[in-house]
Amino acid sequence: KAMEQMGADIAEYYPVSDGNIEAGDLVSISNRKESILSSTSTDYLVEKSGRAYDSKLLGVISSDAAVIINSGNLNVAPKQILKPVSLVGRVPVKVSLENGPIAIGDYLTSASSTPGVAMKATGRGKVIGMALEDYNPNATNTDSNVPNIGKIMMFMNVGWYNGSSVASTTDVMLSGGFFEKLKNLVEFAIDTITGFPKLIVN
Repeated sequence: KAMEQMGADIAEYYPVSDGNIEAGDLVSISNRKESILSSTSTDYLVEKSGRAYDSKLLGVISSDAAVIINSGNLNVAPKQILKPVSLVGRVPVKVSLENGPIAIGDYLTSASSTPGVAMKATGRGKVIGMALEDYNPNATNTDSNVPNIGKIMMFMNVGWYNGSSVASTTDVMLSGGFFEKLKNLVEFAIDTITGFPKLIVN
């Protein structure tokens, strides 16, 4: 229920057409459009993330959100259902050992071997959050028949990983002198309007 105080994350409803998507799955914005009543298309359709460092990573299907916004006020196609996608806070996420054991503090991204599953981020690219728990089942279980997919608690922190730290989308926009150039443009516009131009140093 919307605004129901329960877990430790904030989620928002998004439509899915895959009935197998469940809590803990990593999801991305889909490129697909599905008709609604044969006239319009569904927006914001999400699907399991299926490639490493997916640039369209959005969030994780929440299992027990503290707050759910947009409580079902979306048009969906007949075969679609709404799922709460965690956007911020602590949330359980499915993980694998595709990129090695996961330690507390490691950044997580989408894996390529199993759709909807996260792995440890070791290269540059989009990440979904930070691991709050270790994950290394092979350390205590050497049975090759045991699947190396489980769940750990993660802190949502969507951003771009450079190999050592994460920059948010806002940080990326403001990098490379973007903010300074924007500031100069605003000052130039003001000076032009008021008739008192001044030297702007790039």
